[in-house]
Amino acid sequence: MTDEIIEVETTQIMQAPQQASNNLTVAGGGFLPDPEEVFRRAKHIKKIFAAACGGLSPKNIVDFGGQPYIDHIACKRIATLFNLKVQQFHNERGVIYKKEVLDEANNHYIIRVSGKAYFIGNPSEYEVYEGSADSFGDWFRQWQIVEDREIDGKTKKIVVSAQTLPQTKVEEKATANLLQKAVKKMLGLDFTWEELEAAGVERSKCKGFNFNGNKGADSTETVELKQAVWNKIVEICNGNTDLAKKTLQKHTKFGEFAGHTDINKVSEKQLTFLSKKVDEAYQEYLKALENGGAENGDN
Repeated sequence: MTDEIIEVETTQIMQAPQQASNNLTVAGGGFLPDPEEVFRRAKHIKKIFAAACGGLSPKNIVDFGGQPYIDHIACKRIATLFNLKVQQFHNERGVIYKKEVLDEANNHYIIRVSGKAYFIGNPSEYEVYEGSADSFGDWFRQWQIVEDREIDGKTKKIVVSAQTLPQTKVEEKATANLLQKAVKKMLGLDFTWEELEAAGVERSKCKGFNFNGNKGADSTETVELKQAVWNKIVEICNGNTDLAKKTLQKHTKFGEFAGHTDINKVSEKQLTFLSKKVDEAYQEYLKALENGGAENGDN
């Protein structure tokens, strides 16, 4: 992967919180913060969070296994807003990625990348962060071979191989992880669902991704709905299954995730959005047939 420096413009909206100065010294060498100072800083953090959430929309947030995932595009936008720069460590050959091989035969490894984060105008005061990504991680499920294994008396899905996963994808995810960590830590933000919803972000409108790590088989209703959705996609594509797979992938893609080509890998939450989208396209397809023929292509 080529050298990459994540930079932001110099337009400054808000400075980072300053160190508290009005502290009361107590026995033992510690201190108690002045109550007014605590209140001031709390209000300041609240303003930072409100400003950060102002740049977010449901398309930038993924419900990833029940946790909010802020994509790298939104993180870059937030970094720009707060005049923050994140720079990956690199040498003459490019960004330094450290690879820890765990199982070479099955392509299991971890990629780590480090960098420094600082506010523009004060580069001498910086923090170092590390981003990482695991080739057997949930995010790369579409490239993995997963098998059912009995563990503690329960059947669980276990990744056994990721032979087709390109290393560049893992490097990109590690880079995104670095940026996300730096933005959250430097600004003191957490981004829980409760905080996001309080700021006006509706969780129900965010895309869902359930990696089905320990989840049982789909219900009969879900299986039937997946088949119905797939049948409609194939029909829209005039029976061309290769085109149908590309269409499915397009409509299940988000962030760095490339999307699914197998309807059975679509999570239940994704299926809800996908079903509505496909139904709309299917109605257009039927109208086109009534008007003298449908276009052969992705809708």
